[in-house]
Amino acid sequence: MNLSQSRQTGDSVEMLRARRRFLDAGHYQPLSDLINRLAAEHRPDTPCTVLDAGCGEGYYLGRLHQHRLCRTLGLDAAKDAARMAAGRYRATAFLVADLTKCLPLAAGAIDVLLNIFAPRHAEEFARVLQPDGLLLTVIPQPDHLAELRRRLPLLGIENRKEEQVRATLGQEFELAGVECLSYPLSLTKDAAGDLMGMTPTARHLDAATRADLAAPGAGPLTVTASFLVLSFRRRYT
Repeated sequence: MNLSQSRQTGDSVEMLRARRRFLDAGHYQPLSDLINRLAAEHRPDTPCTVLDAGCGEGYYLGRLHQHRLCRTLGLDAAKDAARMAAGRYRATAFLVADLTKCLPLAAGAIDVLLNIFAPRHAEEFARVLQPDGLLLTVIPQPDHLAELRRRLPLLGIENRKEEQVRATLGQEFELAGVECLSYPLSLTKDAAGDLMGMTPTARHLDAATRADLAAPGAGPLTVTASFLVLSFRRRYT
C-alpha cells in the first residue's frame, strides 16, 4: 500500500465502517456480480489490470479479484479507505489519490477501469486506459431507494444523471453499452442505518431522524435498489 499525499479526506471512518457492514451483508452483491461479468467478458482469456477509481473500502475490487485472476489497483481520496481496503485485500495495491487531478499511473497501464459512485475525470481515465480498454461507470437510477427517499431527508439523485455522465465523458469516450439492474432489498433497521451512514446523507440527518432509525418496532423495510452500469470505450477522432 502506498499512502501518497492528498489534501482530500474523502469518507470518514464511520462512513467506511457502515459501508463495510452493509456490503458484507450482501445487499449490493448483484451489482458486484454484474461488474465482474462485464469485466470478465472484456478479457475472457487473458489476465488484465483493473483499476477501481474511488475504491472506498475495497468491496467491489476485492470480489473481482476473487472472481478471476487479474491484477488489481484501487485509488481513493481517503487515507482511511486505503488503509481499510489494504488491511483486508492484501493481493491488491491501494493508493491515496485525488480523482479530479492527474492520476499516479502510467499511460495505457489499465485494461478495465471501474468508477462506482465516484468522481469522474475523463481525460485522465482515457490516458491511463489501454486503447481498447473498458470503462465501467455505475450510477443510481431515479428510483434507487425511492421508498426511503419518501420517508427520510436523503440527498436527491441529480436530474438526468445518465445524460450528465455521458456528457462529462463524451469528449474522450463513446458509450458501448448500458446495463440496468433493479431488485428489492429487505433491510432491518440496522441495515437501513448503515445504508444512511455510508453516504454523504449521514452528515445531514438530524438527531430525531437518527433516533427513528435506531428505534425498535416495525419489521424489515423493503426498498428498491436500482443501478445503471454504463460501458464506455475510448473515442478516436
